[in-house]
Amino acid sequence: MAFLSTEKQNLEAGNAVYTYPKRRQHRRTKLLIALLGGTIALYSLFGAIILCFYTDATLLALITNPSFNHRLNHLRNQWISTKSNIERLKGVNVVAVVEYRNWERSSILDCYLRRNLVEYGGLLDEVVFVPKTSDPRHLEWLYKTVNKSDSYSISQYLPAAAAKDVHIKIDGDVVYIEDNVIPTIVNTKLQNPDTGIISANVIHQPAVAEFHSRPGVLLPQLLDTDSLNQDSSERSWNPFWPYWRAMLQSWFPIEAHSTTSKSANATENYAWLSQAQQHNSFLHHLERDELQNYKFPLWRNPPGEVSGAFIVLPNGNNTAVSSGKNVLIDGKGVVSHYDDTVGLGGLDATDILDRYRKYAEEHICFVD
Repeated sequence: MAFLSTEKQNLEAGNAVYTYPKRRQHRRTKLLIALLGGTIALYSLFGAIILCFYTDATLLALITNPSFNHRLNHLRNQWISTKSNIERLKGVNVVAVVEYRNWERSSILDCYLRRNLVEYGGLLDEVVFVPKTSDPRHLEWLYKTVNKSDSYSISQYLPAAAAKDVHIKIDGDVVYIEDNVIPTIVNTKLQNPDTGIISANVIHQPAVAEFHSRPGVLLPQLLDTDSLNQDSSERSWNPFWPYWRAMLQSWFPIEAHSTTSKSANATENYAWLSQAQQHNSFLHHLERDELQNYKFPLWRNPPGEVSGAFIVLPNGNNTAVSSGKNVLIDGKGVVSHYDDTVGLGGLDATDILDRYRKYAEEHICFVD
């Protein structure tokens, strides 16, 4: 019995010797699996953050930006499509007041104005052109255009809006108006009658410039600046680079100049390049039905300046202010403004205006 007890003890000791390394190896395996899982989770989180930053994370930007006046249920209920169910309101006279300068740009705008007239199912009862030019060529086009429609007229001054009327001041250089812009901005005005200035969501507007310049919305472009002094037909112009090439360009020097909004604004001589980049990006998204990248519900009292390109004038007042504490931007529809204040020669040397005209002719304009 003593022998058996000793043998049993030896066997148990042997098992303990062999069991300990197995447990140790098992713990190492668990540790390696945990490290591997943690690494995968960390890189997945990092990838998700990069994906949200470099893609069109419009909803994420709205939710995380406290400057926007919204709630989640407001986003869910008013994330607007390209159409609106707002009907013509009785007793409300909706007038578009257009500051006219150039027939080439206003001929594009004319298609959008006619599309929004009451006679074509829109909300505009009247369009009043206020000439800001004395050029005979531009005035000749204006007179011919006004004579074609009973809803068009000419005035030397901005008409004052009556208490029940809605006057929308539109710059004559606006070259795109989304279908739901006028219905939604009129509805916003009626819901916020005490607001001083209500603006549409205008491309190039300083108040929303940063929001419209998010990665994935403002696309990279390449222009050989050595060819700027050449004829426009000889310029080396490549509007968009794939994202991976743009990233490589930031890591390694390339024999070309990448144009971004910051570099374009560094000198007035090349300021038009920033506008060209904005227009090229917008047209890229427009042609692919991706305008949701530019939208938000309502933005009250934005930090930047609000331009007068597309605003609802205060009732009884024919003037507008560009900044203040009683301003509201309706971001549910998009307007593109062909701004000619800086670098007009450079911007006109591109095909941007022709692309806007082609889009309007194919999708918006009525055949006379």
